[in-house]
Amino acid sequence: SRVSGGAILGDRVRMATHCDDDQIFIRSVAARGHYGGLSATALSIVQLFDAAMWDIVLVETVGTGQSETAISELADTTVIVSSPGLGDEIQAIKAGLLEVADFVVVNKSDLQGADVALSEIQTAIALRDASKTTTVLKTSATQNQGISQLASALDERGEKILSQNRSGLARARSRRFMAKVVAETVATKITDHDSLQIDEVLIQLQSGALNLESTAEQIVQQLANALLDSDTTE
Repeated sequence: SRVSGGAILGDRVRMATHCDDDQIFIRSVAARGHYGGLSATALSIVQLFDAAMWDIVLVETVGTGQSETAISELADTTVIVSSPGLGDEIQAIKAGLLEVADFVVVNKSDLQGADVALSEIQTAIALRDASKTTTVLKTSATQNQGISQLASALDERGEKILSQNRSGLARARSRRFMAKVVAETVATKITDHDSLQIDEVLIQLQSGALNLESTAEQIVQQLANALLDSDTTE
């Protein structure tokens, strides 16, 4: 809910088999109005799990949509889960999700239409820029089919990432994720906060004394200067 910030989170219901496992910890977090399908605290939570030496951290986003791609800024590997008959393959052809996916999983593969969905997603991937490799797999959670193959593929990619410059990649992702959260926070402050200074700027924008691009640039520059001053003080 964008009004109350609350949510009904069914993770423990859907993961009843594992929620009491001593080796598994599940933490539900509402998105609280942040765009991209992730809570603003997601990065901090993942860093906490990393510091606690958890071997694997899985982050499930709020939903699937062409603009909900913030997970790619946070995770080492991005997995898009689709199902037959939902029309996700058509959305994928348009844009968005396939551009950030390392894996696309067609779940509920025991249902009619799974092979058609798989074929259409593969076609959409083939029409894309070939610079990024995306693997398409089929699974059935209820039938326990394809799960071990997916886990093995994820493990293989994880080992490859760990053998590379993971710390540098993690810093780059943190920087991009931080930039998104800062942009959303600033937008919320400007939209919701009553301020004489903001009102004066808005009046000048409406009169044509200021233009939107230069005003935005000034705000960004002020934030950058504040960060630089902070670094100098430290």
